[in-house]
Amino acid sequence: MALKLPKGTQFGFAPVVSTAIATSAISKAAPALASVAANSVDTDDVVVIELPGWPALNNRATRAGAEATGSVELLGIDTTDNVLFPATSGAGVLRKAGAFVDLDQQGDPTTAGGEQQYWSGTLLEDPTGRQVQMPTFKNAKTITLPLFYDPKKPWYSALKNVDAKGEPVILRAKLVGGDVLYWYGYLSYNGDPTMAANTPMGTTATFTALADSILVEGA
Repeated sequence: MALKLPKGTQFGFAPVVSTAIATSAISKAAPALASVAANSVDTDDVVVIELPGWPALNNRATRAGAEATGSVELLGIDTTDNVLFPATSGAGVLRKAGAFVDLDQQGDPTTAGGEQQYWSGTLLEDPTGRQVQMPTFKNAKTITLPLFYDPKKPWYSALKNVDAKGEPVILRAKLVGGDVLYWYGYLSYNGDPTMAANTPMGTTATFTALADSILVEGA
């Protein structure tokens, strides 16, 4: 058994560079390999994957691993499942993350969403009238990050800017021990401080994910 506490986790975010890097295909492997032009993606670049042919991989963010001639590893991504990743991926696009802005003066984050929803009903031929369920969709996932108010922090103006633009960003959570989580989605920010007697003033950033996170494990 290995229990891990979140103490020491640091969130950060980065804009996405608009320049598209074409990938002719992504392999069925663990980790998957993206076929790209030589030197277009470097080891440790963080990228967003746009891949209509494999919706399970579309809009997900990860870090690039080892480079080879004409390809680069996509860490944390396993495409060997033939149901989730049928046939071939087809062409897609990678977009690099810009410079990350790390957050400090963080409070305890809260998560919501991701709950499985169900269709419920009965079968006409069943004389017992027993109800059956089948899974349908899952609610959108959100992460709420409380941040203690300090307008001189670099993240304060950066968050205000991201909120005003309304463009998707990459969210990163660096965990103690070297594991890193990456998400792609929308980040909004309320920079107006909360006020209560004898309590530090706070602000709130809220992230809504467009796809599931990718875990890149530490060494």
